[in-house]
Amino acid sequence: MMLLRFSPFEMFLLRGSSSILLEMFNVIDIITLMTLSKCSKALRRLFICYAQAKWDPAKRYRRWFSDVLEFRRVLRRSGAVISGSFALQYFDRSFYAESDMDLFVRIGGVGPLCEFIRSQGYASVGHSHDYDECVAEGGAHIIKAALNITSFEDPLLGVYTFQKFVVWASGRVDMLQVQVVVVDTEPIEHILFDFHSTAVMNFLTADNAISVFPLSTFVHRVSYISKVRTESTRRTEAWISKYEARGFKVIGSCNSEEARHVASGFRYAGDSMSWKIGLFEDKEAERGVYGPPMLGVGFEVLVRDNLAVKNDSYLRIAEPFMWR
Repeated sequence: MMLLRFSPFEMFLLRGSSSILLEMFNVIDIITLMTLSKCSKALRRLFICYAQAKWDPAKRYRRWFSDVLEFRRVLRRSGAVISGSFALQYFDRSFYAESDMDLFVRIGGVGPLCEFIRSQGYASVGHSHDYDECVAEGGAHIIKAALNITSFEDPLLGVYTFQKFVVWASGRVDMLQVQVVVVDTEPIEHILFDFHSTAVMNFLTADNAISVFPLSTFVHRVSYISKVRTESTRRTEAWISKYEARGFKVIGSCNSEEARHVASGFRYAGDSMSWKIGLFEDKEAERGVYGPPMLGVGFEVLVRDNLAVKNDSYLRIAEPFMWR
């Protein structure tokens, strides 16, 4: 009989409780975790157990929705994509108590998505874009799309906000907020070409989760400004302060000397420089309004010597092959 031999470190991990293992792995960056998982079969199995527990999106969805399975079905049916702070926390294994859930969707998916959110106890709030009032008036996002009145400076067809209060077992009361952002293009294209910096270029679909700049975001803890439109100084300072408070160094033209290497040139979401997590695919799921999400959206990373990069940005995520 062949005896299994374990190193002292492996024995420590194998004999420890699951809570100790989770606490240890939680403070190790993803590159180190991946390296550890390649050292032995035992460490590989421990990493797989940890990954299955830590990057299971259902555990995070349950904070927002009681019917997690139906939420995933609605994501697929509507073609919606989760991004913003929720996706950042998911990959980063972190938690921001004050953050919202941001859902990006095209016109055809707005109805199913918003009706599901309301079925989970959320109420529509807002002045200019109250969902209930907009539906009664024919849908502000539909009217705006039909009249073709989006512009470079105003690319959104509508933003609908839903809120509900939740009392947890601990007695804590939270106000949960879900925002449905209606876009006039594929949601993943909007995330790549319209977001302000690289740390927020992460997203989840019904079946996959992708981080486009995982090395700079989760190892270097850096977010490179990639703005395409002008915004007020106050607005810029607000989001920079928010992400600096979350532990990220935001780099633009004014502090470019602090930048780490960023690969320029052609890329696509889900390529070898991305971090892609395959979720539990439902092979019998119904077809979505727009078919399967376009995961592998191509883009080009332009650096500061290119005239397409705005003055206060460090780089630009652009349509491929247009700016050479």
